[in-house]
Amino acid sequence: MPPCSPASSSAHPLGARAPDHACTPLCPSQRTYPFLSVAVILSFRQVLPPYILDRIECVLNATVFRPESLCLYLTESVFMEDIDQCAEILAGLKNLGVQLSLDDFGTGYSSLSYLSRFPFDIVKIDQSFIRGLGANPHDTALVAAILSMAEALGLSVTAEGIEDQSQLTALEEMGCQLGQGFFLDRPMPAEAMNQLLNSRTKGRTTPQSHRLPRSDPMLTSTSAR
Repeated sequence: MPPCSPASSSAHPLGARAPDHACTPLCPSQRTYPFLSVAVILSFRQVLPPYILDRIECVLNATVFRPESLCLYLTESVFMEDIDQCAEILAGLKNLGVQLSLDDFGTGYSSLSYLSRFPFDIVKIDQSFIRGLGANPHDTALVAAILSMAEALGLSVTAEGIEDQSQLTALEEMGCQLGQGFFLDRPMPAEAMNQLLNSRTKGRTTPQSHRLPRSDPMLTSTSAR
């Protein structure tokens, strides 16, 4: 089925198709691997136009991709433009059944207020905090505090930028749920992801494809901002 067409010529030329490009090639794999999730990073140019709701719904219908397996990553730049309109649009996205993640958590001045105002499911800890795990006690304490807060709020947590074993070990000991970083795996196209999933099914996993406890593989599609 052809991808949905942008509803407006003002849509960002690359980012407008990010949901299509993320869901379409992995839809067959999701039938075999129901735990598979896809993440798409959206900028304020893509979230604020009112047709974003129709576009996401169109993609989900066209690909038959499960809504709960699509996670939209939102940075604080989204909320600086029109916070009331954002609240309305995010509520609409949640009604579609998709997951919402606050990206780069901890780097903005009002991240905590966003968690109370918007229907987020996941917080993504910025890599600047992960970098100091195992070496900087302040970063370690901050990550532990974010994990504790997220648990109290019923949110999942993704750790961004895991680059060595010491960081991975620290996150595992803290009970972190999801992780991204070059130490786990390099970015890969859908075909390579399918091969990786097949190898895991057959028991041929590698250190580079290590998963954190209770985590699901997540393929991230990064759009231009």
